[in-house]
Amino acid sequence: MIVKSAALITRKISNSLGYILSRHIQSDSNASYLRNPGSEPLTIATLGDVLAESAQKYPDRVAVRSLHEDVTLTYEELLTQADSLGCALRANGFEKGDRLGVWSHNSAAWIIATVAAARVGVISVFINPVYEKSELSFCIKKTSMKGLLIGNEIKNRNYYNKLKHLIPEIDKSKAGSLKSELFPTLNTIISDEKEKLSGVYQLNSLIDNYKNKPEISKYGSEIKPDDGSIVHFTSGTTGDPKAALDSHLGVVNNTYFVGKRNGFHQGHQKICVQVPLFHALGSVVTLLSALRHGATLVLAAPTYDIPANISAMLSEKCTAVTGTPTMYVDIITQIRDKGDLPLNLRMALAAGAPCSPQLIRLMQTYLKAHSVLALYGMTETTASVFQSMPGDSIDTVADTVGYIQDHVEVKVIDENGDPVPFGSPGELATRGYNNMICYWGEPEKTRSILSKDGWLKTGDEFTVAPDGYGRVVGRLKDIIVRGGENIAPKEIEDLLNTHPDIIESQVVGVADERLGEELCAVLRLRDGASISINDVRSHCNGHLAKFKIPRLLKITDEFPKTASGKIQKYKLRELIESDKYDDATTTTQSNDILFFRTQENTLVVPLESPLALIEDMSCINKDRVTVFFVHGYNQTVTSPEAIAILSAYIYKGDVNILLLDWAEEARYGLLGKVLGYPRAINNSEKIGEQFSAALLALAAAGLNLNKVHLVGHSLGGQLIGITGNQVRTKGGHIGRARGNFYLVTSEQSPFGKGDEGIRSNKIARSKREDTT
Repeated sequence: MIVKSAALITRKISNSLGYILSRHIQSDSNASYLRNPGSEPLTIATLGDVLAESAQKYPDRVAVRSLHEDVTLTYEELLTQADSLGCALRANGFEKGDRLGVWSHNSAAWIIATVAAARVGVISVFINPVYEKSELSFCIKKTSMKGLLIGNEIKNRNYYNKLKHLIPEIDKSKAGSLKSELFPTLNTIISDEKEKLSGVYQLNSLIDNYKNKPEISKYGSEIKPDDGSIVHFTSGTTGDPKAALDSHLGVVNNTYFVGKRNGFHQGHQKICVQVPLFHALGSVVTLLSALRHGATLVLAAPTYDIPANISAMLSEKCTAVTGTPTMYVDIITQIRDKGDLPLNLRMALAAGAPCSPQLIRLMQTYLKAHSVLALYGMTETTASVFQSMPGDSIDTVADTVGYIQDHVEVKVIDENGDPVPFGSPGELATRGYNNMICYWGEPEKTRSILSKDGWLKTGDEFTVAPDGYGRVVGRLKDIIVRGGENIAPKEIEDLLNTHPDIIESQVVGVADERLGEELCAVLRLRDGASISINDVRSHCNGHLAKFKIPRLLKITDEFPKTASGKIQKYKLRELIESDKYDDATTTTQSNDILFFRTQENTLVVPLESPLALIEDMSCINKDRVTVFFVHGYNQTVTSPEAIAILSAYIYKGDVNILLLDWAEEARYGLLGKVLGYPRAINNSEKIGEQFSAALLALAAAGLNLNKVHLVGHSLGGQLIGITGNQVRTKGGHIGRARGNFYLVTSEQSPFGKGDEGIRSNKIARSKREDTT
C-alpha cells in the first residue's frame, strides 16, 4: 500500500518484543511523496539475534559453500565458530562499539567475522581488499580500529606483507599486544593464514581456544537495535570514501525485506556470490539477506571471476545471483560465446549502479531466470530504497528501479527542498529505519546529507509515480551542462546500449571552451565490431534532441571502476581531458570526433555530418563563410607542401569551415595529425552529391557561402560545377544556395588537380557572379 493522501496519517508498528514505532506523515497529493507502511511490522532486534534464529531454524542446512577454499559450513557450524571468535575478541579487550576491520577477499573467514562481531556488539568495518597502504591507513585511522582481520595470501595479494610495510612493529609484537606509532588504537591482528605469523593471531586457533563459552549470551544482551553494526566505506565514485555507519535495526530489516522480494525465503535457495563482500550489495543484499532467510551462500572465487561464477552456478545448481550491471554484461558475453547453458536460476538481481532497460531484457533472455529484479539504494541507506516486486513484468523492471521499500518514505525535491509534482525530475530524499546513523567522525558531512528530521538526500536525480515506482534520471553530480542545457547521461546511455555492437556505454561531459562541456560517448564494443561517431549519431537521431547527441567518441576495453564494479565517471572524465586515456587501463581503438576547432572561428567536420553544424554556429561569421573541401585518394593532397598550405589557410583564419573526406589509409595519417583530426572518413562513390548536400545544408542554416575551395581530384566524377548560387552534379540540379560565393576549382587550387601536383601557391579566383 502506498500512502499519498493529504490527510494526517499515524501508523503504530509493534512486534513480539513489545517495541513501538510511531510515524506521523502529512503529504500533498500532487507532490512527489510516497510512504510504504509495509505489510509486516518491523523487527526490533539485533543482527546477532536474528542470525542465531536462522541457525536454530536450519541447523543442518549449508550456510556457506566456499568452492575456492573447499570449505563447507552448516548454519550450526557457522554460529558456533562465530560465537567462539566473538568471545575471543571480548576476552582480548574488545568492548561494545569497538571496531574490527575486515580486509580480505571473499572467504568463509569474512562471513565468520561478520557474524562474530554482530553477536558480541563489535562494529564490523569492511575494507576493500585491493586497497594499498595509504588507503588502508585512511580506513584504520578514520574509524580508530582496535583490530583487523586479514585474508590469506592469494595470487599476487599478500595482506600480511603489505601490513608489515605499513606497521613494521608487527614483527616484534606479541599477538594481541601490538603497539603501533602510526595507529595507537590498533592492538590486535588476526590472520586467516594456516601458518603462524609473527605478531598476529591465527583465526582457526582463536576459534578453537574459545569454543563453547557461556559469556556469549551476556555480550549479546548489551546490544541495542539502535546501536551501530557495520561500517561501509562509500565507493569513491565522486572522491574520497566516507565511512557510513549502519544500525542493527537498519541491517536486520533491510535484509529481511530485500530477501523476501528476492524470494530467499521460498524453500532452500542457493545464492552465487560474485559481488565483493565489502560492498553493501555483497554484505547486506547478498550475504546477510541470504543468512536471514536460511539460504546457502556459494563463494565461487576469492575475487571477481566470471568463468568461475558461471561454473559454480552450474555445478552447485544455484537458484539466485546478484550483481552489478557490468558483471551481467560480462556473464552474458560469456554465455553468448559458450552457447546455451543449463542454468537453474529463479532470480537475478541487478544493483549497485543504474542498469539499462536493454540489459535487463538481455538478462532475462540469456540467464533464463524466472525473475529478473532491479534494486536501488546506496551505502548511506543500508542497501535498499526501491526494489522490484515479485511478479513485476519485464517492462516494469526494465523501466524502473522498483517499488518503494517497506517502511520507507521518499520525496523528490527541487533545489529549494520543496517537493516537485509526480513525474517531474528532482533530487530523491528518503527517510526510514534504513538510513545510516552518520558518517563516522564527520558531523559536518553527515549534516550536509542527513537532516535533523531524518531526511537523507541521495544526490540522485529521480522521478516517482503515484503507483510507488521510481526511476533514476541520473546522478546530479554527473549532470552535463552543455551550452546552458542540463543533460542527464543515463538517457543517452540507455539508448546507446540498444545498439547491436555496443556492450556498454558511458557518457561524460568534457571541457569545452565555448559550450562549457561537450558530450563524449565512451563505448565498449563486441569483439570484432567497429563503430564511428556517425554511426553513434545515426543511432541517436530521432530519439534524442540534437543537443543530447554525443559529439565525441572513445572506444575502450574497460572503464575505470571501483572494486565493487561501479564506474568512476570522474576518473573517466579526467583521463579523457588529460589525454592520458590511452595510458590508463583502457585501450582506445578509435578517436572519431564530429568536429574540432582549429581556432576560435574555424570548424572542421566530416562531410557526412554537415547538419550537425547548424546548432554550433555561434563562432562563425555567417555573413562571410569560406569552405575548404578536402577530398582525394592521391598522394598530392597529403604531401608536405599541401599540408603546409592548408594549415596556413586554417590558422590564418581565412577558412571558416573545413569539410573532410579522404581515404582511411595509413599514408594519410600525416594530414590528420597536422590538423588534429585523428581518423579519416571513408570515401563514397557519390561524393559529389554528398558535398553538394553539405553546401546546401550550410546555406540553409543562414550562411552566405563566400568562397569554396575544392581540394583533391574530380570528386568521383559526380560534381559538375557550382555556378552562382546553384549546385549541379551529374545527376542534375541539386538545389540553390543562398547568397554569393566564389568557386575555386581543383585546377585553380594550390593543391593542383589529381596527381598532377601542386601548380601554384596562389589562389586564382573565378569571376564573381552576383545573384539575387
